[in-house]
Amino acid sequence: MNQPGTDALTPPLAFAVPGRLIEQGYDAGQRRLTVRFEARGGEGPVVLSVPEHAAGDGFAVRIDGRAAEARLDERTRRLVVAWSGAAGSHELLVDLE
Repeated sequence: MNQPGTDALTPPLAFAVPGRLIEQGYDAGQRRLTVRFEARGGEGPVVLSVPEHAAGDGFAVRIDGRAAEARLDERTRRLVVAWSGAAGSHELLVDLE
């Protein structure tokens, strides 16, 4: 779905990350959300906000280059991403289809 104004005002973004958020960005052309964070280890899941207009046909999630399991709550549009909980720097990529 091509909605330039909506994409600019309400892009997908990190709602909560384990540890400390380093940076995040959404590339509307590639339809990719990139989130980098520094985890202490053992924290909870990554939670993202994915507006309905952004994820029309689904998504693919990777953490540190590996496929990750994710569950989207259709009511809240929160995407909960399971991960290993390992300490250190991590990069999460969400490709929206």
